[in-house]
Amino acid sequence: MPSLKKLEIIRTDSTRDHFISLTRNDSNKYVIVLAEVNKVNTCKPFKRYIIEDSVHETSTIKSGNGFDILGFNVSTIDGIKIRNDGELIKIFWNCNCFTDK
Repeated sequence: MPSLKKLEIIRTDSTRDHFISLTRNDSNKYVIVLAEVNKVNTCKPFKRYIIEDSVHETSTIKSGNGFDILGFNVSTIDGIKIRNDGELIKIFWNCNCFTDK
């Protein structure tokens, strides 16, 4: 059975609506991943890794009670970088996306 690919959480910042995690994959590439606060707040403290297959790309994220289409145009929220240049936003949905192994 192949080993589980995961993203190691290096640092996590937050905005009103999102946790923004700077992670590193198995190839030592840095990946920025978001999660909606209301979907993962009960997971705190977070485990050490995010399962890589649970991360999805999106151009739309939650903003207050609605959603904003960000595409490739917005790179920061509240001064926090939310995506790498030339990439869509990466997001995961729930506590099952974390692992310590």
